[in-house]
Amino acid sequence: MYIYRLSHGYEEENIEESKSSIQPFFRKGWMLRNIKDQRKFLSEVFDQWKISRDFNEFLVLLAQTWIALEDIYIEDVDKYYNTNFFEKKLFFYLLEYGEETLIQNKKFVLLDGYIQATTEYFFWGNPELKIEASEEKGKRLLKRIRKENPGDFIVEWFYSLIFAGPGEYKKFYKKFDVGSRINDVFPLDTEVDHYFRKLADLSRT
Repeated sequence: MYIYRLSHGYEEENIEESKSSIQPFFRKGWMLRNIKDQRKFLSEVFDQWKISRDFNEFLVLLAQTWIALEDIYIEDVDKYYNTNFFEKKLFFYLLEYGEETLIQNKKFVLLDGYIQATTEYFFWGNPELKIEASEEKGKRLLKRIRKENPGDFIVEWFYSLIFAGPGEYKKFYKKFDVGSRINDVFPLDTEVDHYFRKLADLSRT
């Protein structure tokens, strides 16, 4: 994964959301951390979602497909770029669907914004794409959703991952008990929840 901390005047705001009001980000617990045949699993979940159109299934499917695709990308960039395989087609289909139908949904915008702001431009499969394009789009999404949801802990946390410098993030982490709160936001024993719990701690080092 590619995590950038970009210091663009991040300013701390009061976060009024109480710990007891925090709800899990992903609501489906059937995403096991270790999946023997991930492609088959993603295909089955995708088929299930096409019938149900359940948002919680969509969100965890998008996140899990992104993680799987980034693993493939890291292993062999050239192969990734020159091969059209299931995970790639699925990820871009889901992302396009989300941007067409869920652009006002807070959770989707947070995930989309984070992915766009932290992923290398070659990942998007367009050699002509300017290096700043997806990064700037992701930052715009996070700025917009933060403006629309002042004081929302999870919004502030995603925002701080991109805009807070290391010292600022450490301060944010300590003041708002991020370690404990993130465990409540991502409590499941799934690969996607494990990724974001780990990210919360890595980002303060």
